[in-house]
Amino acid sequence: MEFMLDTADLAAIEYWNDHLQLSGITTNPTILKKAAAVNVFDRLRAIRKIIGMHVQVVGESAEEMVKDAARILQEVDYMAPYFNRMVNQNVGAQAVTVGIDVVASAFANPAISAAVAGFAQDWQDLHPGKHVYDL
Repeated sequence: MEFMLDTADLAAIEYWNDHLQLSGITTNPTILKKAAAVNVFDRLRAIRKIIGMHVQVVGESAEEMVKDAARILQEVDYMAPYFNRMVNQNVGAQAVTVGIDVVASAFANPAISAAVAGFAQDWQDLHPGKHVYDL
């Protein structure tokens, strides 16, 4: 079993990394906002010094998602393995690893829809009018 923490709290990451066999960290705009990570890339670099991580892009189109991912890679010098596999297969960020029926069903769930809307709002609260690639 793999353990991944959903946090950008550096003290928590260090503590749990010392006490569990963590596989990595996942982040998204809501998690970064909760950790008061005003400079997103500084926080991501700090996390990366401790352990590997998955970072959610915020672009709405495939082109924006790829630009976000490229900027994260440029700033943090790390990208989650699933992104690398997609690039190596020359399919880009348009690839989905689950069936569309699963995705549609998940996003039809009010709790998930609310979380996705919350991610978008939290990103705008942190960086009004900007995408990851604009930073």
